[in-house]
Amino acid sequence: MKNRGNLMMKVYSLEYTNRYDLMIKGQVERRMRESIIMVGSLWYTAWVNAGNQI
Repeated sequence: MKNRGNLMMKVYSLEYTNRYDLMIKGQVERRMRESIIMVGSLWYTAWVNAGNQI
């Protein structure tokens, strides 16, 4: 546990987080990359629908 301001937060060791990442086969990074592409696509679609073109 680590005190962060007024909150006590559970902090995992680097070894644990690395093993967990291996176990889920990089799912967190993959999902973050997918979300970046999705948000960019939403903004582009809104831009095009507003009447702008490339």
